[in-house]
Amino acid sequence: MASYNVTVRVSDDNLEAYIMLKEEADGAFPPMSPEIIQGALRKARVTWGIDNSSMSILAANPVPNVEFLIACGTAPTDGTDGGVEFYVKRSDEYKPEYGGDSAERVDYKNVDVFQLVTKGKQLCTVTKPGAGLDGMNVYGGVVPARNGAAAASPKGVNTEWNEDETVLLASADGVVSFNGAQISIMEVLRIQGDVNMSTGNIHFGGDVIINGSVNEGFTVECGGNLTVKGKIGAADINAAGNLLVSEGINGGHQRLINVGGFLRCRYIESGNIKVNGDVFSDYIIDTNLECRGNINLSGAKSLLIGGRTAVLGVLSANYIGNERGVRTRIELMELPPDEEKLAALNERKTNTKEIINGNTDNLTKVRKLMSVSDKPELHNLYRQLSEQIIAAKDELRIIDGEIKDLKNGGSERFPGAVLCRRIMYSGVDVFAGSLMMMRDQSNIEHCKIHLENGEWSHGLA
Repeated sequence: MASYNVTVRVSDDNLEAYIMLKEEADGAFPPMSPEIIQGALRKARVTWGIDNSSMSILAANPVPNVEFLIACGTAPTDGTDGGVEFYVKRSDEYKPEYGGDSAERVDYKNVDVFQLVTKGKQLCTVTKPGAGLDGMNVYGGVVPARNGAAAASPKGVNTEWNEDETVLLASADGVVSFNGAQISIMEVLRIQGDVNMSTGNIHFGGDVIINGSVNEGFTVECGGNLTVKGKIGAADINAAGNLLVSEGINGGHQRLINVGGFLRCRYIESGNIKVNGDVFSDYIIDTNLECRGNINLSGAKSLLIGGRTAVLGVLSANYIGNERGVRTRIELMELPPDEEKLAALNERKTNTKEIINGNTDNLTKVRKLMSVSDKPELHNLYRQLSEQIIAAKDELRIIDGEIKDLKNGGSERFPGAVLCRRIMYSGVDVFAGSLMMMRDQSNIEHCKIHLENGEWSHGLA
Protein backbone atom coordinates (compact mmCIF):
# COMPACT_ATOMS: atom_id res chain seq x y z
CA MET A 1 0.00 0.00 0.00
CA ALA A 2 1.56 3.29 -1.07
CA SER A 3 1.61 6.27 1.28
CA TYR A 4 2.30 9.95 0.64
CA ASN A 5 4.48 12.62 2.13
CA VAL A 6 2.61 15.94 1.69
CA THR A 7 4.71 19.11 1.43
CA VAL A 8 3.52 22.73 1.23
CA ARG A 9 5.41 25.63 -0.42
CA VAL A 10 4.35 29.27 -0.11
CA SER A 11 5.41 31.89 -2.66
CA ASP A 12 7.74 34.70 -1.65
CA ASP A 13 4.90 37.23 -1.61
CA ASN A 14 2.77 34.88 0.55
CA LEU A 15 -0.08 35.11 -1.96
CA GLU A 16 0.10 31.54 -3.30
CA ALA A 17 0.46 28.11 -1.64
CA TYR A 18 1.42 24.96 -3.53
CA ILE A 19 1.10 21.34 -2.46
CA MET A 20 3.11 18.35 -3.69
CA LEU A 21 2.58 14.66 -2.96
CA LYS A 22 5.69 12.53 -2.67
CA GLU A 23 5.21 8.75 -2.67
CA GLU A 24 6.78 6.87 0.23
CA ALA A 25 6.82 3.40 -1.51
CA ASP A 26 6.36 1.86 -4.88
CA GLY A 27 2.98 0.63 -5.83
CA ALA A 28 -0.33 1.84 -7.05
CA PHE A 29 -1.59 5.41 -6.33
CA PRO A 30 -4.80 4.86 -4.45
CA PRO A 31 -7.02 7.75 -3.40
CA MET A 32 -6.21 9.55 -0.22
CA SER A 33 -8.19 11.35 2.39
CA PRO A 34 -8.56 15.18 1.89
CA GLU A 35 -7.93 15.47 5.64
CA ILE A 36 -4.27 14.53 4.98
CA ILE A 37 -3.88 17.58 2.73
CA GLN A 38 -5.81 19.76 5.19
CA GLY A 39 -3.51 18.66 7.97
CA ALA A 40 -0.43 19.56 5.93
CA LEU A 41 -1.91 23.02 5.22
CA ARG A 42 -2.69 23.55 8.93
CA LYS A 43 0.82 22.53 9.82
CA ALA A 44 2.14 25.14 7.30
CA ARG A 45 -0.36 27.71 8.78
CA VAL A 46 -2.08 28.19 5.39
CA THR A 47 -5.67 29.19 6.23
CA TRP A 48 -6.86 31.65 3.57
CA GLY A 49 -7.95 31.15 -0.01
CA ILE A 50 -7.83 27.36 0.05
CA ASP A 51 -9.35 25.77 -3.07
CA ASN A 52 -11.38 22.94 -1.52
CA SER A 53 -12.55 21.71 -4.92
CA SER A 54 -8.99 21.26 -6.18
CA MET A 55 -8.05 19.60 -2.90
CA SER A 56 -10.84 17.06 -3.24
CA ILE A 57 -9.94 16.26 -6.84
CA LEU A 58 -6.26 15.83 -5.95
CA ALA A 59 -7.13 13.53 -3.04
CA ALA A 60 -9.32 11.38 -5.27
CA ASN A 61 -6.75 11.30 -8.07
CA PRO A 62 -3.31 11.72 -6.51
CA VAL A 63 -0.47 12.67 -8.79
CA PRO A 64 2.89 12.39 -7.08
CA ASN A 65 5.88 14.69 -7.49
CA VAL A 66 3.91 17.54 -9.13
CA GLU A 67 3.15 20.92 -7.47
CA PHE A 68 -0.46 22.00 -7.46
CA LEU A 69 -1.76 25.47 -6.60
CA ILE A 70 -3.98 24.87 -3.60
CA ALA A 71 -4.52 28.33 -2.07
CA CYS A 72 -4.56 31.90 -3.40
CA GLY A 73 -4.51 35.10 -1.38
CA THR A 74 -5.95 38.42 -2.57
CA ALA A 75 -3.46 40.90 -3.90
CA PRO A 76 -3.86 44.51 -2.67
CA THR A 77 -5.24 47.12 -5.11
CA ASP A 78 -3.32 50.36 -4.93
CA GLY A 79 -5.30 53.61 -5.01
CA THR A 80 -5.21 55.74 -8.15
CA ASP A 81 -3.08 58.85 -8.09
CA GLY A 82 -4.72 62.24 -8.25
CA GLY A 83 -4.43 64.23 -11.48
CA VAL A 84 -4.93 67.68 -12.97
CA GLU A 85 -6.58 68.49 -16.28
CA PHE A 86 -5.69 72.00 -17.40
CA TYR A 87 -8.06 74.20 -19.39
CA VAL A 88 -5.36 76.80 -20.02
CA LYS A 89 -2.04 76.20 -21.71
CA ARG A 90 1.41 76.43 -20.24
CA SER A 91 3.58 79.29 -21.45
CA ASP A 92 5.64 77.03 -23.71
CA GLU A 93 2.48 75.46 -25.19
CA TYR A 94 0.46 78.62 -25.82
CA LYS A 95 0.44 79.72 -29.42
CA PRO A 96 -1.07 83.12 -30.30
CA GLU A 97 -4.12 83.16 -32.52
CA TYR A 98 -3.77 85.49 -35.47
CA GLY A 99 -6.79 87.35 -36.77
CA GLY A 100 -7.48 88.00 -40.41
CA ASP A 101 -10.19 87.80 -43.02
CA SER A 102 -8.56 84.99 -45.00
CA ALA A 103 -5.70 82.53 -44.95
CA GLU A 104 -3.66 84.94 -47.04
CA ARG A 105 -4.34 88.05 -44.98
CA VAL A 106 -3.24 87.97 -41.34
CA ASP A 107 -3.95 90.79 -38.87
CA TYR A 108 -0.76 90.87 -36.85
CA LYS A 109 -1.96 93.84 -34.78
CA ASN A 110 -4.80 91.82 -33.30
CA VAL A 111 -2.71 88.82 -32.36
CA ASP A 112 -3.53 87.44 -28.88
CA VAL A 113 0.05 87.23 -27.64
CA PHE A 114 -1.00 86.96 -24.00
CA GLN A 115 -3.25 84.25 -22.59
CA LEU A 116 -5.86 86.38 -20.83
CA VAL A 117 -8.69 85.15 -18.59
CA THR A 118 -11.56 86.81 -16.80
CA LYS A 119 -12.64 86.36 -13.20
CA GLY A 120 -14.50 83.07 -12.70
CA LYS A 121 -12.78 81.31 -15.60
CA GLN A 122 -12.20 77.56 -14.97
CA LEU A 123 -8.46 76.97 -15.05
CA CYS A 124 -8.30 73.22 -14.34
CA THR A 125 -10.06 70.31 -12.69
CA VAL A 126 -8.39 68.17 -10.05
CA THR A 127 -9.03 64.44 -9.55
CA LYS A 128 -8.69 63.43 -5.89
CA PRO A 129 -6.43 60.41 -5.14
CA GLY A 130 -8.18 57.08 -4.59
CA ALA A 131 -7.88 54.93 -1.46
CA GLY A 132 -6.19 51.54 -1.82
CA LEU A 133 -7.94 48.18 -1.15
CA ASP A 134 -6.03 45.92 1.21
CA GLY A 135 -5.34 42.31 0.24
CA MET A 136 -5.04 39.07 2.22
CA ASN A 137 -2.22 36.48 2.10
CA VAL A 138 -2.59 32.73 2.43
CA TYR A 139 -1.74 32.96 6.13
CA GLY A 140 -4.83 35.18 6.69
CA GLY A 141 -2.70 38.26 7.17
CA VAL A 142 -3.58 41.69 5.74
CA VAL A 143 -1.48 42.87 2.80
CA PRO A 144 -1.68 46.68 2.99
CA ALA A 145 -2.41 48.63 -0.20
CA ARG A 146 -0.86 51.97 -1.20
CA ASN A 147 -3.23 54.93 -1.25
CA GLY A 148 -3.05 57.11 -4.34
CA ALA A 149 -0.75 60.14 -4.25
CA ALA A 150 -2.27 63.59 -4.47
CA ALA A 151 -1.31 65.69 -7.48
CA ALA A 152 0.77 68.78 -6.86
CA SER A 153 -1.55 71.68 -6.03
CA PRO A 154 -2.03 73.99 -9.03
CA LYS A 155 -3.31 76.88 -6.87
CA GLY A 156 -1.35 80.10 -7.26
CA VAL A 157 -1.93 83.84 -6.90
CA ASN A 158 -5.43 85.16 -7.70
CA THR A 159 -7.01 81.71 -7.95
CA GLU A 160 -9.67 80.03 -5.80
CA TRP A 161 -11.24 76.61 -5.37
CA ASN A 162 -14.87 75.68 -5.80
CA GLU A 163 -16.65 74.20 -2.77
CA ASP A 164 -15.22 70.66 -3.01
CA GLU A 165 -11.80 71.85 -4.26
CA THR A 166 -12.05 69.99 -7.54
CA VAL A 167 -12.18 73.02 -9.86
CA LEU A 168 -9.70 75.90 -9.76
CA LEU A 169 -11.09 79.29 -10.82
CA ALA A 170 -9.54 82.65 -11.60
CA SER A 171 -10.39 85.13 -8.84
CA ALA A 172 -9.36 88.15 -10.93
CA ASP A 173 -8.99 89.25 -14.53
CA GLY A 174 -5.42 88.83 -15.68
CA VAL A 175 -2.69 86.97 -17.54
CA VAL A 176 -2.12 83.24 -17.06
CA SER A 177 1.29 82.51 -15.59
CA PHE A 178 2.75 79.07 -14.73
CA ASN A 179 5.39 78.28 -12.12
CA GLY A 180 5.94 74.57 -12.56
CA ALA A 181 2.45 73.06 -12.24
CA GLN A 182 1.13 76.06 -10.34
CA ILE A 183 -1.18 78.56 -12.07
CA SER A 184 -1.28 82.24 -11.13
CA ILE A 185 -3.29 85.09 -12.62
CA MET A 186 -1.22 88.24 -12.83
CA GLU A 187 -3.29 91.43 -12.53
CA VAL A 188 -0.46 93.54 -13.94
CA LEU A 189 0.49 92.98 -17.57
CA ARG A 190 4.13 93.84 -18.24
CA ILE A 191 5.32 94.45 -21.79
CA GLN A 192 9.11 94.24 -21.84
CA GLY A 193 9.59 96.35 -24.98
CA ASP A 194 7.42 98.32 -27.39
CA VAL A 195 3.83 97.70 -28.36
CA ASN A 196 4.38 96.69 -31.98
CA MET A 197 3.93 93.74 -34.30
CA SER A 198 5.53 91.40 -31.77
CA THR A 199 2.85 92.15 -29.17
CA GLY A 200 -0.14 93.21 -31.25
CA ASN A 201 -2.85 95.36 -29.73
CA ILE A 202 -3.22 95.16 -25.96
CA HIS A 203 -6.61 94.56 -24.29
CA PHE A 204 -6.27 93.90 -20.55
CA GLY A 205 -8.61 94.25 -17.59
CA GLY A 206 -5.98 95.35 -15.05
CA ASP A 207 -2.89 97.55 -14.89
CA VAL A 208 -0.46 97.59 -17.83
CA ILE A 209 3.20 98.54 -17.67
CA ILE A 210 4.98 99.06 -21.00
CA ASN A 211 8.74 99.30 -20.69
CA GLY A 212 9.03 100.74 -24.18
CA SER A 213 6.76 102.87 -26.37
CA VAL A 214 3.37 102.47 -28.02
CA ASN A 215 4.02 102.59 -31.74
CA GLU A 216 1.86 104.29 -34.33
CA GLY A 217 -1.31 102.50 -35.37
CA PHE A 218 -1.66 100.23 -32.32
CA THR A 219 -4.28 100.10 -29.59
CA VAL A 220 -3.87 99.75 -25.84
CA GLU A 221 -6.92 99.26 -23.61
CA CYS A 222 -6.66 98.56 -19.89
CA GLY A 223 -9.07 98.44 -16.98
CA GLY A 224 -6.58 99.98 -14.55
CA ASN A 225 -3.57 102.29 -14.70
CA LEU A 226 -1.35 102.46 -17.78
CA THR A 227 2.36 103.23 -17.46
CA VAL A 228 4.42 103.84 -20.61
CA LYS A 229 8.13 104.25 -19.98
CA GLY A 230 8.76 105.47 -23.51
CA LYS A 231 6.39 107.59 -25.57
CA ILE A 232 3.01 107.23 -27.26
CA GLY A 233 2.77 107.68 -31.00
CA ALA A 234 -0.38 108.01 -33.10
CA ALA A 235 -2.15 105.24 -31.19
CA ASP A 236 -5.56 104.62 -29.65
CA ILE A 237 -5.36 104.53 -25.86
CA ASN A 238 -8.16 103.78 -23.42
CA ALA A 239 -7.11 103.67 -19.75
CA ALA A 240 -9.80 103.33 -17.09
CA GLY A 241 -7.33 104.57 -14.48
CA ASN A 242 -4.37 106.93 -14.67
CA LEU A 243 -2.00 107.32 -17.61
CA LEU A 244 1.69 107.96 -16.88
CA VAL A 245 4.05 108.52 -19.80
CA SER A 246 7.75 108.97 -19.02
CA GLU A 247 8.41 110.80 -22.28
CA GLY A 248 5.53 112.34 -24.19
CA ILE A 249 2.62 111.95 -26.57
CA ASN A 250 3.07 112.49 -30.31
CA GLY A 251 -0.49 111.69 -31.31
CA GLY A 252 -2.35 111.87 -34.55
CA HIS A 253 -5.49 113.98 -34.47
CA GLN A 254 -7.46 111.06 -35.86
CA ARG A 255 -6.50 108.85 -32.88
CA LEU A 256 -8.08 109.16 -29.42
CA ILE A 257 -6.50 108.90 -25.99
CA ASN A 258 -9.15 108.45 -23.28
CA VAL A 259 -8.08 108.58 -19.62
CA GLY A 260 -10.40 107.82 -16.70
CA GLY A 261 -8.02 109.21 -14.06
CA PHE A 262 -5.21 111.73 -14.34
CA LEU A 263 -2.64 112.14 -17.12
CA ARG A 264 1.01 112.83 -16.40
CA CYS A 265 3.55 113.19 -19.21
CA ARG A 266 6.45 115.41 -20.29
CA TYR A 267 4.76 116.87 -23.36
CA ILE A 268 1.78 116.54 -25.71
CA GLU A 269 1.97 117.31 -29.43
CA SER A 270 -0.83 116.91 -32.00
CA GLY A 271 -2.97 114.87 -29.65
CA ASN A 272 -6.67 114.13 -29.40
CA ILE A 273 -7.20 113.52 -25.71
CA LYS A 274 -10.00 113.29 -23.15
CA VAL A 275 -9.06 113.21 -19.47
CA ASN A 276 -11.49 112.78 -16.57
CA GLY A 277 -8.96 113.93 -13.95
CA ASP A 278 -6.08 116.40 -13.91
CA VAL A 279 -3.37 116.86 -16.54
CA PHE A 280 0.28 117.41 -15.56
CA SER A 281 2.76 118.25 -18.30
CA ASP A 282 5.44 120.71 -19.38
CA TYR A 283 3.88 121.86 -22.64
CA ILE A 284 0.99 121.20 -25.02
CA ILE A 285 1.16 122.02 -28.74
CA ASP A 286 -1.54 121.81 -31.43
CA THR A 287 -3.74 119.44 -29.43
CA ASN A 288 -7.46 118.87 -28.97
CA LEU A 289 -7.74 118.35 -25.21
CA GLU A 290 -10.80 118.01 -22.98
CA CYS A 291 -10.04 117.91 -19.27
CA ARG A 292 -12.64 117.63 -16.50
CA GLY A 293 -10.06 118.46 -13.87
CA ASN A 294 -7.20 120.97 -13.77
CA ILE A 295 -4.42 121.42 -16.33
CA ASN A 296 -1.10 122.22 -14.73
CA LEU A 297 1.70 123.09 -17.17
CA SER A 298 4.99 123.48 -15.34
CA GLY A 299 8.59 122.85 -16.27
CA ALA A 300 11.23 124.37 -18.50
CA LYS A 301 8.67 125.60 -21.08
CA SER A 302 5.30 125.63 -19.29
CA LEU A 303 3.34 126.68 -22.38
CA LEU A 304 0.22 126.01 -24.42
CA ILE A 305 0.22 126.74 -28.14
CA GLY A 306 -2.49 126.14 -30.74
CA GLY A 307 -5.31 123.63 -30.85
CA ARG A 308 -8.39 123.54 -28.62
CA THR A 309 -8.23 123.12 -24.86
CA ALA A 310 -11.46 122.65 -22.89
CA VAL A 311 -11.13 122.64 -19.09
CA LEU A 312 -13.60 122.33 -16.23
CA GLY A 313 -11.07 123.35 -13.58
CA VAL A 314 -8.09 125.71 -13.76
CA LEU A 315 -5.65 125.89 -16.67
CA SER A 316 -2.32 127.25 -15.48
CA ALA A 317 0.77 127.95 -17.61
CA ASN A 318 3.56 130.48 -18.01
CA TYR A 319 2.85 131.14 -21.68
CA ILE A 320 -0.33 130.70 -23.71
CA GLY A 321 -0.06 131.17 -27.49
CA ASN A 322 3.10 132.60 -29.08
CA GLU A 323 4.53 135.74 -30.67
CA ARG A 324 3.42 134.67 -34.16
CA GLY A 325 -0.22 134.78 -33.09
CA VAL A 326 -1.00 131.09 -33.62
CA ARG A 327 -4.73 130.64 -33.02
CA THR A 328 -5.21 129.02 -29.64
CA ARG A 329 -8.72 128.28 -28.38
CA ILE A 330 -9.51 127.81 -24.69
CA GLU A 331 -12.98 126.79 -23.54
CA LEU A 332 -14.23 126.88 -19.95
CA MET A 333 -16.45 123.81 -19.75
CA GLU A 334 -19.97 123.99 -18.42
CA LEU A 335 -20.63 122.28 -15.11
CA PRO A 336 -23.30 119.61 -15.59
CA PRO A 337 -26.33 119.88 -13.27
CA ASP A 338 -26.36 117.87 -10.06
CA GLU A 339 -28.69 115.06 -11.13
CA GLU A 340 -29.29 113.87 -7.56
CA LYS A 341 -30.21 117.37 -6.37
CA LEU A 342 -32.35 117.91 -9.48
CA ALA A 343 -34.27 114.70 -8.78
CA ALA A 344 -34.88 115.79 -5.18
CA LEU A 345 -36.19 119.18 -6.36
CA ASN A 346 -38.53 117.55 -8.87
CA GLU A 347 -39.86 115.26 -6.15
CA ARG A 348 -40.50 118.29 -3.90
CA LYS A 349 -42.25 119.98 -6.81
CA THR A 350 -44.54 116.96 -7.32
CA ASN A 351 -45.38 116.76 -3.61
CA THR A 352 -46.12 120.51 -3.46
CA LYS A 353 -48.45 120.29 -6.46
CA GLU A 354 -50.30 117.43 -4.77
CA ILE A 355 -50.74 119.58 -1.65
CA ILE A 356 -52.14 122.45 -3.73
CA ASN A 357 -54.54 120.18 -5.63
CA GLY A 358 -55.70 118.41 -2.48
CA ASN A 359 -56.32 121.62 -0.53
CA THR A 360 -58.11 123.15 -3.53
CA ASP A 361 -60.53 120.20 -3.64
CA ASN A 362 -61.08 120.47 0.13
CA LEU A 363 -61.67 124.23 -0.19
CA THR A 364 -64.42 123.59 -2.77
CA LYS A 365 -66.12 121.15 -0.42
CA VAL A 366 -65.93 123.57 2.52
CA ARG A 367 -67.37 126.36 0.37
CA LYS A 368 -70.42 124.17 -0.44
CA LEU A 369 -70.92 123.40 3.26
CA MET A 370 -70.69 127.11 4.10
CA SER A 371 -73.56 127.78 1.66
CA VAL A 372 -75.93 125.75 3.87
CA SER A 373 -74.33 126.33 7.29
CA ASP A 374 -72.81 129.29 9.05
CA LYS A 375 -70.78 127.36 11.63
CA PRO A 376 -67.62 129.25 12.81
CA GLU A 377 -65.41 126.15 12.44
CA LEU A 378 -66.17 126.05 8.70
CA HIS A 379 -64.92 129.63 8.32
CA ASN A 380 -61.75 128.78 10.28
CA LEU A 381 -61.11 125.71 8.11
CA TYR A 382 -61.69 127.75 4.94
CA ARG A 383 -59.14 130.31 6.09
CA GLN A 384 -56.55 127.66 7.01
CA LEU A 385 -56.89 125.90 3.65
CA SER A 386 -56.58 129.19 1.78
CA GLU A 387 -53.39 130.08 3.67
CA GLN A 388 -51.89 126.61 3.00
CA ILE A 389 -52.61 126.94 -0.71
CA ILE A 390 -50.93 130.37 -0.85
CA ALA A 391 -47.86 129.04 1.05
CA ALA A 392 -47.61 125.98 -1.22
CA LYS A 393 -47.76 128.17 -4.35
CA ASP A 394 -44.95 130.35 -2.94
CA GLU A 395 -42.94 127.18 -2.28
CA LEU A 396 -43.60 126.01 -5.83
CA ARG A 397 -42.20 129.26 -7.27
CA ILE A 398 -39.07 128.89 -5.15
CA ILE A 399 -38.58 125.27 -6.31
CA ASP A 400 -39.00 126.26 -9.96
CA GLY A 401 -36.36 128.95 -9.48
CA GLU A 402 -33.94 126.47 -7.90
CA ILE A 403 -34.49 124.00 -10.73
CA LYS A 404 -33.84 126.73 -13.31
CA ASP A 405 -30.64 127.84 -11.53
CA LEU A 406 -29.46 124.25 -11.24
CA LYS A 407 -30.04 123.55 -14.93
CA ASN A 408 -28.30 126.78 -15.88
CA GLY A 409 -25.38 126.10 -13.56
CA GLY A 410 -26.34 128.90 -11.16
CA SER A 411 -23.58 131.32 -10.35
CA GLU A 412 -21.00 128.57 -11.02
CA ARG A 413 -22.17 127.41 -14.44
CA PHE A 414 -18.61 127.83 -15.75
CA PRO A 415 -16.42 127.30 -12.66
CA GLY A 416 -13.06 127.13 -14.50
CA ALA A 417 -10.36 129.71 -14.93
CA VAL A 418 -7.27 130.49 -17.00
CA LEU A 419 -4.18 131.34 -14.98
CA CYS A 420 -1.34 132.74 -17.09
CA ARG A 421 1.72 133.45 -14.98
CA ARG A 422 3.57 135.40 -17.69
CA ILE A 423 2.15 136.16 -21.16
CA MET A 424 -1.10 135.36 -22.95
CA TYR A 425 -0.49 136.31 -26.57
CA SER A 426 -2.91 138.02 -28.92
CA GLY A 427 -3.90 134.90 -30.86
CA VAL A 428 -5.60 133.33 -27.84
CA ASP A 429 -9.42 133.19 -27.67
CA VAL A 430 -11.22 132.29 -24.44
CA PHE A 431 -14.83 131.03 -24.44
CA ALA A 432 -17.44 130.02 -21.90
CA GLY A 433 -20.07 128.26 -23.94
CA SER A 434 -20.93 130.69 -26.73
CA LEU A 435 -19.70 133.67 -24.68
CA MET A 436 -16.34 134.87 -25.97
CA MET A 437 -14.00 137.09 -23.98
CA MET A 438 -13.59 140.33 -25.93
CA ARG A 439 -10.04 141.64 -26.10
CA ASP A 440 -7.81 143.78 -28.26
CA GLN A 441 -4.73 142.55 -30.12
CA SER A 442 -2.33 143.27 -27.28
CA ASN A 443 -0.80 140.63 -25.07
CA ILE A 444 -2.04 140.13 -21.53
CA GLU A 445 0.46 139.55 -18.74
CA HIS A 446 0.09 137.91 -15.32
CA CYS A 447 -3.63 137.34 -15.62
CA LYS A 448 -6.38 135.21 -14.14
CA ILE A 449 -9.41 135.04 -16.43
CA HIS A 450 -12.75 133.65 -15.29
CA LEU A 451 -16.49 134.36 -15.27
CA GLU A 452 -17.93 136.22 -12.33
CA ASN A 453 -21.69 136.76 -12.24
CA GLY A 454 -21.80 136.15 -15.98
CA GLU A 455 -19.10 138.71 -16.76
CA TRP A 456 -15.47 138.20 -17.68
CA SER A 457 -13.01 139.05 -14.94
CA HIS A 458 -9.31 139.79 -15.64
CA GLY A 459 -7.54 139.55 -12.33
CA LEU A 460 -3.83 139.36 -11.67
CA ALA A 461 -2.21 135.97 -11.54
